[in-house]
Amino acid sequence: MKNIIYYFSGTGNSLRTAIGIAERIGGAEIISVRCDVENVSAETAEVIGFVCPVYEWDMPGTMKRFVENLKINPNAYIFMVATYVAIHGKSFETMEKLLSAKKAHLNYGFALHCVAS
Repeated sequence: MKNIIYYFSGTGNSLRTAIGIAERIGGAEIISVRCDVENVSAETAEVIGFVCPVYEWDMPGTMKRFVENLKINPNAYIFMVATYVAIHGKSFETMEKLLSAKKAHLNYGFALHCVAS
């Protein structure tokens, strides 16, 4: 099974979260969304994860643009973890819209409360 977790992290909370998830699911390729999206397709992945902080009630623009341009397997199990300090806002709704444009679906979303750093 091919597992991929894409993350965006400003302070390290989301990277730490992605690493922890990868360990618990038996391994995953962990990829920063600050890379060239053309080189990191998820078309053959069976499990696709997205981990990012919440900025101003939503997912960061960097993550949005990455997902918009990412080639994915629409039949994969897709999850998202939103790390937040105050509130997770509309991060999951935004992700669902981005995925539905690719004929995919967000199977699971989890808001992880983190300390401010």
